[in-house]
Amino acid sequence: MELKIKLAYDDIENVKILFTEYTKLLVDTNSDFENYLSLQNYDAEIENIDIKYGSPNGKLYCAYLYENYGFYRIPPYNDSPIEGMVFMKLDL
Repeated sequence: MELKIKLAYDDIENVKILFTEYTKLLVDTNSDFENYLSLQNYDAEIENIDIKYGSPNGKLYCAYLYENYGFYRIPPYNDSPIEGMVFMKLDL
């Protein structure tokens, strides 16, 4: 299986759709997640996705099957109230 890593900025509207669908799945699974998103100002983050994830301090990629592609678990980098939240990293 080959992983192609591609910056997502050329298709930002589809990235927003993916974020929205994934967020809905999380909220439908655990309603506490909606409060967590509110604390993070998620709506503003999605509206201005290029500010939060834009260069030079951020990058935006889309990937699935994380561990199959070399992602590994890391300690939490924020105070998520969601039990079982997994934080991952990929060294590029």
